[in-house]
Amino acid sequence: DIPYNFNKTEMKIRCQGNEIFLRAIDDPAKVKSFESNYVHIEEASEFSEHDFDQLNLRTRKTNDKTNQLFLSLNPVEYETSWVHKRFYAHKDPNAVTLHSTYRDNLRFLTPEYIQLLKDLKRKDRSFFDIYSEGKWAAQGERIYENWNIWPGEWPKNFDEIIYGLDLGFNSESALLEIGFADKNIFERELLYQKGLTNPALINKLQELIPDQFNEIFADPAQPEAIEEIEEAGFNIHGALKGPGSVVASISHVKSCDIFLHPESTNLIKEKKAYKWKTNAKGQILDAPVSWMNHLM
Repeated sequence: DIPYNFNKTEMKIRCQGNEIFLRAIDDPAKVKSFESNYVHIEEASEFSEHDFDQLNLRTRKTNDKTNQLFLSLNPVEYETSWVHKRFYAHKDPNAVTLHSTYRDNLRFLTPEYIQLLKDLKRKDRSFFDIYSEGKWAAQGERIYENWNIWPGEWPKNFDEIIYGLDLGFNSESALLEIGFADKNIFERELLYQKGLTNPALINKLQELIPDQFNEIFADPAQPEAIEEIEEAGFNIHGALKGPGSVVASISHVKSCDIFLHPESTNLIKEKKAYKWKTNAKGQILDAPVSWMNHLM
């Protein structure tokens, strides 16, 4: 192991004379006075081309190092992707593109996640191409188009607040706060984490839900976990599921105007990826793909 020092206050890692800064650029002012030799943009498809240009301008530190930017992403939505247009459709002589798949990183993945990737081949071809094979592909018919990222200060008061909880261990446990105001729906991701035992999840819920009388609708597939959370004082129920219930719920949600919290990165990613199944002929089926749907 390489020794390093992590300053949580400044979000800075110091290692062998180098400094690594961890930054979010939801506010452009955060990077205006920033200079570096190297920048790694994780999930580059979630950034705008303007964000990239701002970071590119600031990767200009003067020393004997070669300044470079590194972008990593899943190759989604090539029709509208600025990354695809800038680096793939039109080759940039100053850029190198590298292709990799999960097979290059097997030691970092659980057997369960690897099986999920393999199963995509029979569930949805475009998802399989993107997330398993690392190929540019269209994601097909998105389910939700009726959402936007909230542009201003997040509302402090709602007519009603409820929560959605997806229970996992090898997969993510995910908690979604849903606020209702002025006939609009406001959604905020509060939790998205693997490896949580029931006691650890309860501790998280106690931190994240100030009013335990607000209703929590949970994945009904784990009644024992729901019972344990209820015994800890939460107003939790298993979400009702039956034939046609998922499609009916989707139909209702599609009739509303939805606003997402700008820092809910996994929620935004899942909204973009949530799509209808297609058959071998490319025809759209009346059921969603069961993939990246923990907050849906």
